[in-house]
Amino acid sequence: MKKASRSRALLVSAILTCISAASPIAVGHEAGSTISTEFSITGINLVEKGPFEPGDVLAFELITDLPKDQFHFIQISGECLAYPAEWHEGTGDSFINSSYSRVAKAVAVVSSGCSDGEHSIQEVMLVAKDNTYARLLGDSSKLPKYTISKGHFVSTLQAEKKNDSIDLKTVPASFILAKKGELKILNVPRLTNKGQTISWTAIGACQLKRELGSTDLGGLIVATKPGTCTISANTPWGSHLFNPVNLAKEVSIYSSKAIKCQLKNGKKLIYLETSKCPKGYVKK
Repeated sequence: MKKASRSRALLVSAILTCISAASPIAVGHEAGSTISTEFSITGINLVEKGPFEPGDVLAFELITDLPKDQFHFIQISGECLAYPAEWHEGTGDSFINSSYSRVAKAVAVVSSGCSDGEHSIQEVMLVAKDNTYARLLGDSSKLPKYTISKGHFVSTLQAEKKNDSIDLKTVPASFILAKKGELKILNVPRLTNKGQTISWTAIGACQLKRELGSTDLGGLIVATKPGTCTISANTPWGSHLFNPVNLAKEVSIYSSKAIKCQLKNGKKLIYLETSKCPKGYVKK
């Protein structure tokens, strides 16, 4: 038992180390090969109205003479964004809510690692299906600015950072798959209890489905097959107010044929991929 516990602790430690060292979202940065002479970007619309706070979603719409059916890739880099806003060809129905992706609007989330005030877009790139591209740089007057409030980079530092948390205690240790469709494990929030932006991963017998776009922080973890699902979360963007949060939780996923057994005269529950409960247990 001690050996198994030690192995599990090492696994969790390794996962958190990898998360802290690298970006938790696999983002494909696609650069066109040739500057286009056939189309240009003449501006950008910020769909939502500010001011914005950490965890808020920003959606951007390009103003361009390139028809939308010729779009291949959009990337918009900006201050205080957890990741650049992106849109990819072929992702129109890839997300829980595809209202933005179906109409080629790039989505990003405001990071908590930010100071209050007015912030700028740094670069906009549009790549066409023929691999030509157009872009606008941050010094262009055609790029909108946006105001952030409640950022965690403050000018007056407190003597000691306070603790923060992400609540995974309510997530059961075991699940049984449905006979059809995906099984919901957890709705993942964009913010911790104290307002830090969270980066999530789900590996093994589960996957993370983003809510609004590939660089959105929110979404849903679903089980896809029997096995072990490892859910990890961390706060990589820094805070002047709160300590970082790093955690991982293992969840066992059983097939739809598994049975639930309860210890006689006790509350202990186990799941088994068999037809009978062991001695001392009754089938629930």
